[in-house]
Amino acid sequence: MEVEAVEGGERRVLRLCERDHARLSAGDPLGPWDLWDEFFFPRRWRDREAADIGAYLSDHPKELLQRAARVAVDYGKREMDTEHVLYAITESEVVREILREFKLSPEDIRGSVEHNAPRGTFRAEKGQTVKVGMSPRAKAVLEAAFHGAQELGHS
Repeated sequence: MEVEAVEGGERRVLRLCERDHARLSAGDPLGPWDLWDEFFFPRRWRDREAADIGAYLSDHPKELLQRAARVAVDYGKREMDTEHVLYAITESEVVREILREFKLSPEDIRGSVEHNAPRGTFRAEKGQTVKVGMSPRAKAVLEAAFHGAQELGHS
């Protein structure tokens, strides 16, 4: 039996046997996963309000985050982390100029990321659309940057 569920704002189809469908319809949890789910992912984490960061970004930062996601996939990851963001922003002329003012080489930074960033095992098929997540560390950095920009009066 197929049941449509909404989880994390996304619709998905669950395939259930008749027994589990009856249990779910009666309000009975679907077995031990619920216990583990609650232990490892408490409801207070799952019920947090999510915000669309894209609503607060101009086109240029959106493009840089798309590049960072592509770098993550190129490195075999399904989650974008700070090294992918760092690599991507070194392609921005604005960022490159700021780095040069501090006598930092964008090429050296990129080389360091290429040499040190961990590689994963994920391989995307050519032309495949991949949904890339964002690590907690990358989220924290972007949140700090967003608040810093607000404090300076930038949008």
